[in-house]
Parts: sequence; C-alpha cells; structure tokens
Amino acid sequence: EGFASYSEAVWYESIHGEDGLRDYVGSQMDSYLAWHDYEGYFALYDPAYSWGGTVYDKGAVVLDMLRTHLGDELFFGALQYYGEEYAYENATTAEFEIAVEQYTGQDLIWFFDAWVYRVGEPSILWGYESRELAEGGYQFDFRVEQTASDFDGVLQLWGFPLEVVIVDSEGEENISTFWVEQENQVFSLCVDYEVDRVLVDPDRRVLLGEIVEGDGQLGEDV
Repeated sequence: EGFASYSEAVWYESIHGEDGLRDYVGSQMDSYLAWHDYEGYFALYDPAYSWGGTVYDKGAVVLDMLRTHLGDELFFGALQYYGEEYAYENATTAEFEIAVEQYTGQDLIWFFDAWVYRVGEPSILWGYESRELAEGGYQFDFRVEQTASDFDGVLQLWGFPLEVVIVDSEGEENISTFWVEQENQVFSLCVDYEVDRVLVDPDRRVLLGEIVEGDGQLGEDV
C-alpha cells in the first residue's frame, strides 16, 4: 500500500511538477503523524495495523526519501529491476532491499533499519548564529538538537540528512545538507554574505515529527 500511495504522489508530480510532488508528500507526512493518535506507534515492517497512516502514508514517504537518496535514475531503475525479478511472485521486504542494493551497488542497511524496521521518527530543535569576521565574510553556525524519545522518555537518536536553506539579505537561497546523528551538533560555514533567515527542510524531504526553532545556544556543550 505504501507503493500504491507513492504512485499517487508520482501521478500528481506528472501534472503539477516538482512543487506538486513536494506538496503531496508533505500531506502524506501530515496524515501519518495525525494517525498516531488513532493507531499508535509501530514500525512500517510487520505493522500492528494494516489500514492506517503507517502503512499507507509512511510507506509512501519512505519511498520518497529513498528516491531522494538514490536520485531518479537509480531509484526508478531499481524499481523496474525489482519488478522484473519478482514478476508474478510474492516478495518480502528483505528481498526488496536486496534488489535495490543489487541494482544500485549501495549498502542500504542503514536506511531500511531506520525507516522500515524502526518505530517512530526523529524530531529536532534548531537555531543559528551569524557573525561578521574581521578578515571579511561571515561565520554561520547552525545548531541542531535531537529531541525524540521513546515511551519511557529515553532519547532516541537517528541519522539523517537535513537540508538547510540559508537566505541572504538579497533574497538569494544557498542550500547546504548536514548529516545529523548526534544529540547536539553544530555545523559551521564561512560565507561571503549576510544571513537574513534560515529555512530547515523546506521541501520536507525527511520524515520529522517536530521541527522547532530555538536560538543559537541549543543544548549543552555543542
């Protein structure tokens, strides 16, 4: 059903382009998160309930994240390879993972472990600082703190790419992608423009439970 739901997004993309795809996948993320109140939390693999947001919506979003990671050529090529390998047969989740790895030549255990076999999704608190340097230019510090916890209140850490768009005083957008994997992290860039504002995952390419803006002094000892 996740494949079927993502097919809806791809169809919408064919009519409305990239913006339409991002809007549709964003609505699937919202639907999945809203379903938590009704179906609870469980992994996409071997779901506790087969007709709700996890199976339909999260399934679609995970495929979109895999597409973002692989790129269109590898992603759609892998789907065709998978279909040809198991045409008119049954296939398991593990066999899908193997087929994609065989076609792409990539180790995707980290991806499937995080998004298919694991319960929940990450949440973040973020902030930034920008200061002018004596020798010219600016230092941009982006700080991010992971905040998702399990039912016992234990912090849960994830590894994922986070797209950050830095908008300068002229309105030009400068895109950077940071790999988030620790509780508290700071990413520093030297830039030649004054930072006006920052957008975090504006295209919603990662399934995040919450994205909360704080200040530039997040966490401890970052």
